[in-house]
Amino acid sequence: MTQPFVDKPPTLSRAPSGWSSVVLVRHGERADEVRDGDMLGRPHWDPPLTPRGTEQARAAGERLRPLHASRPWDCVYASPCLRTMQTASHIAAVLDLPLCSAPGLAECAAAVQERGIESFQPEELTAEEQPLELPRHLRGSHLVRRFLSRGGSPRRFMSEAEVAPFCAPGVRFAPADTRFEGFQQCAERLAARGRHVLLVTHREGIRDLCAIAGEATRRTEYCCVAPLRFDSGRLGNRVRAARDGAWMLLAKPSARGPLDWAAPDSAALAAPCVPAAAAPCAPDCERENGDKD
Repeated sequence: MTQPFVDKPPTLSRAPSGWSSVVLVRHGERADEVRDGDMLGRPHWDPPLTPRGTEQARAAGERLRPLHASRPWDCVYASPCLRTMQTASHIAAVLDLPLCSAPGLAECAAAVQERGIESFQPEELTAEEQPLELPRHLRGSHLVRRFLSRGGSPRRFMSEAEVAPFCAPGVRFAPADTRFEGFQQCAERLAARGRHVLLVTHREGIRDLCAIAGEATRRTEYCCVAPLRFDSGRLGNRVRAARDGAWMLLAKPSARGPLDWAAPDSAALAAPCVPAAAAPCAPDCERENGDKD
């Protein structure tokens, strides 16, 4: 039986000065990427997972289980797009964790960037009533004003109650994060709050953080796992932070193989990024990678 809410938000242990562990996971296969995929009535910009995508999400949860046992997460943060919430729900079910929606983790997706994360603010809010958490440069955005002035409603993410029927049975939702912010800003804020953080997002966000960490990559398969470390002491100047190594990629994003980069010792910080164990490229390799966010 679906349990749509938990009583309180996850309790995060604030990371001390120094490194935080950040694990990024891409969503599973999306319905609009396969022939005759069932969109389940969703708009083109917010497709659900395919049955194969659901299996990929469950497999990702099993793959993450040993890491969770050694260095547990408090919750699974996810982009509020349907495909990422579904993926995160299956991972959360395997790990017995609550799921927390974070709008900023969707900002990197192409369909969201097309209109701007600010235009996804709840439609009942006017530009003047937007929450103070909205970054100052986005408040009263011309995009929000334009949508409201035309009498139409902006695109919006599904609520927890709406998304629950599409998710893993028994999913528990922690109170959603309310900040409509940029992807890097969101990832850094969440990383600074917890010693170990698990984020389910889109390929663009994974590629962006890999590039910031000095390890540009194009191969981001469905449900690939990308392990990074973040130094919260370098918040404030993102250009300097990127140059000075605030982000460190511990292994290339991969959807297969053991997570052997996860040994919790200081050597992991000093070790250079190493690619995951090579695997033969399947005939449908392009389909596994996905052409969309």
